[in-house]
Amino acid sequence: MKIFVLGAGDVGYGIANYLSNQGEEVIVVEKSPEIAAKIKKNPGINVVIGNATNPEILKESKPENADYVIATMPNDEQNIIACKLMGSLFEVQTKIARLRSQTFLQNNDASLQFFRENFSVDVIVQPELKIANAVCDIAEINGAFEVVNLKNSLIIGLKCPPEAEVLNTPFRHFRGIVDFDASVLTITRNGNTSFPQMDDVLLENDEIYLAVSRKHKNKVLKLFGYEQKNYQNILIVGSNSIGMLLLKTMGEKKSEITLTLLEESVKSAEEIAQNFPAVTVSCENYLNYEFLREISREIDVAIVSTNREKTNVLSSLFLKKFGVKKVLTLAKNHRYDLLLPVSDGCTVINPSAITIETILRSIRKKNIASVTALKNNANWVVVETPVTELCARLGKGVMSIAAKDKILPIFISRNNSPEAEKTGSSLILAEKNPNMIMGDVVTLLVEKNAIWGVEKIFSSYQFLKDKILS
Repeated sequence: MKIFVLGAGDVGYGIANYLSNQGEEVIVVEKSPEIAAKIKKNPGINVVIGNATNPEILKESKPENADYVIATMPNDEQNIIACKLMGSLFEVQTKIARLRSQTFLQNNDASLQFFRENFSVDVIVQPELKIANAVCDIAEINGAFEVVNLKNSLIIGLKCPPEAEVLNTPFRHFRGIVDFDASVLTITRNGNTSFPQMDDVLLENDEIYLAVSRKHKNKVLKLFGYEQKNYQNILIVGSNSIGMLLLKTMGEKKSEITLTLLEESVKSAEEIAQNFPAVTVSCENYLNYEFLREISREIDVAIVSTNREKTNVLSSLFLKKFGVKKVLTLAKNHRYDLLLPVSDGCTVINPSAITIETILRSIRKKNIASVTALKNNANWVVVETPVTELCARLGKGVMSIAAKDKILPIFISRNNSPEAEKTGSSLILAEKNPNMIMGDVVTLLVEKNAIWGVEKIFSSYQFLKDKILS
């Protein structure tokens, strides 16, 4: 495929680098000579220096016969204009635009139709909504440092506490304790990640990824040492677009939780207090040491999402020091994990990584429903894919697609099956090796470079056109 990426910030370059590593022809248009010079060091990416809203610059990049254009410039208006130019002047087949302003776009079919008909935008990517949803998922599950939402199941990242019933039990006896739809995917111990073997045991402070059905989530988590309870008091630091989405989403559960917002702008704080009367709004500096110490006494979960990354990290360090049980921090630099480790009840969420994954969904093969990278295991992703007539292994056992150190089947989701009627769950553990039938949805743990092999088994190219991805 021939793919254009307009704008090479963290998101644009991340997408370009991934696609070039998959053997695609990638052309990047970037106006900053300094950024362009860094990208040119990657031999798999062609770089054109200039403004992607300038028709002459676009013409220089030779976009004729391109399959996709992905506009990821910082400004929404620039992304829309660039898509319009690429569609009208050069007839690029498919145009994808990242749009971040919630006031500029509402997530509905009417908005999509307007942009498609007037600006040639085929796919709209709204990363802020996706990021806010990811934050909510993690905040709602006691003990989780990461949550991957799937069709009928969850992948949950956990640190094993001393009270977990499953500690020191060989995995060959795992089913004697955990007789629900659940499976331990990976174990990280002292920085080393491995797949559980029959004689392995879980130890205190191990970081694991647990696959579990939604139906049995609370029962399974209790066995792993985490009694599920609703957090009562949540603090949101910062009222940027993500912070506002969190206020709106969590505010709908106002009978269950108490929300507090910390905002340093007097004007913004006053407006939010008027629009969200149920929220306690405090106007203080994000790094006011004494104020953070005082407010932390009442807080169960803190979500720090200002537009300044270093401020997010420092504020989070203070809040954790003052006793907040769980701290979620938005930051692109993965090295901040060293300052805010999972072992201390912290989670660093990378908004750029979530945006990249969301955009890549629009150019994956038709039947790959989702691909989500694991935070603590950067080389592995969770893939969810339906079984159709295109599946090369239709009718065969799901473990037939397993590949050592590459592909690990986890679940099959099947709504109308004797298993579902018997257990009340539509999930079948892959270890039972059920045959794949039409309508199944298969969940797999896949080494990043093996994704295309999975797509080859399950799918054929067909673009997810006319979509809002969030």
